[in-house]
Amino acid sequence: WGSHYVTAYEIFLNNKLFGSGFKSFRYECRKDEYDFIKLNKKYNLNMIASGCSSHPHNLYIEVLSELGVTGLILFLLLLYYTILIPFIKNYKYIKNDTEILIVLSIIVTYIFPFRPSGSFSSSVFSTNLWFFIGFYLYFINQLKYKTKKIKE
Repeated sequence: WGSHYVTAYEIFLNNKLFGSGFKSFRYECRKDEYDFIKLNKKYNLNMIASGCSSHPHNLYIEVLSELGVTGLILFLLLLYYTILIPFIKNYKYIKNDTEILIVLSIIVTYIFPFRPSGSFSSSVFSTNLWFFIGFYLYFINQLKYKTKKIKE
């Protein structure tokens, strides 16, 4: 996947603010300026294959190359408000709820930045990620009812 990462990085460098466009990696990587022979010379690498694919195989690099810094910030804010804020607000109840901790650990493994991943927009990877985030938010919402029963 290294060649995909280098190609995506080059695409990002040419489109830093807004990226190259949603789901555009597969078209951008075919351009002559991203040829692996040129990238080998530029970075003194030894890539033996093209970095062209349907996606760069890393969630954050994909968002960065296709949506730029603006898209990455929005994506991180989305994760912050849907995962971290509910966790912080309900921490004292979550630490005793194994369902939420299991689903949260699955989500963390999905969004871990240093692992290869599927496409953000068109793969089973993304479907599963949003599926687990939905379960997480459901379980967080159910905490309200559990805490009411405990208080009564």
